[in-house]
Amino acid sequence: MSSVKALNSDRERLAILQTAADTGAKDRAAGRNYIEQATIDGLLAFVAEFEAATEQVNQRKAAYHRAVMEAKQRTSELATQVRGLCSFVRWQVRCQKANSELLTYYQFPVSASIRYPTRRGEWIALAGQLLQGDAAAVEAGYPGADNRELLQTSYEAAVAAEDAVETATQELVAARQARKELRQEAYRLYRGLLSELRHTLRELDPVDRREIMRTYGVRFRSSGAGQPNSVDVATPESAPVESGSAPVTGTGFQTLEAAALVNGNGVVAG
Repeated sequence: MSSVKALNSDRERLAILQTAADTGAKDRAAGRNYIEQATIDGLLAFVAEFEAATEQVNQRKAAYHRAVMEAKQRTSELATQVRGLCSFVRWQVRCQKANSELLTYYQFPVSASIRYPTRRGEWIALAGQLLQGDAAAVEAGYPGADNRELLQTSYEAAVAAEDAVETATQELVAARQARKELRQEAYRLYRGLLSELRHTLRELDPVDRREIMRTYGVRFRSSGAGQPNSVDVATPESAPVESGSAPVTGTGFQTLEAAALVNGNGVVAG
């Protein structure tokens, strides 16, 4: 016995729907009306819409990666200025014999040594702390850091870059969600195509029925050691499920893509 093979990727989904539309148009031109013209029109419209949605995802993903690279660069520049200001404070205390009170303005420990962060957001937070501390120290009569202006500029650039990453993240998530919703429509169209072909070809022998359906892109797989002419399609099952649930088999599409984005360090999945 044979059953309709599940499709596992967007490429397969688009390929079968495009093939079905092309074959349907050729068959109708030859007088073989296996599927309706309205079905062909619906398939072609969907393929164009899904391709546009996929292109939108690719563009949003590229924009996201550009934003992350920019944020990394700005954070690197900010880290250089942060280290410079920290060195200035330590030099003031250790070499210029400044009052240890100076350390309190920058929220430094008595040892005047701090552990530098590793995450972009932490660098930004530390820079903001140092800028506030430097302003308070100057107000108290201590000399300000030599690189305060550079630190301020780097801080603002890093904050803007992180905002751009957040915006790019939201846009990418929205684009993926829009494409995910279209996959439900792809599933509906595929099942409708199978139902229409089954109905139109119901009088044919199973072997002939399978051969015609193959020209429409439908794939079959052997589900046992049955006779070649046994029933060729499985009973339709429920709608596709999200990634992490049980996969869909039979006539359906398999798992949808996972959500994309994780932490503020700009790591994208998929």
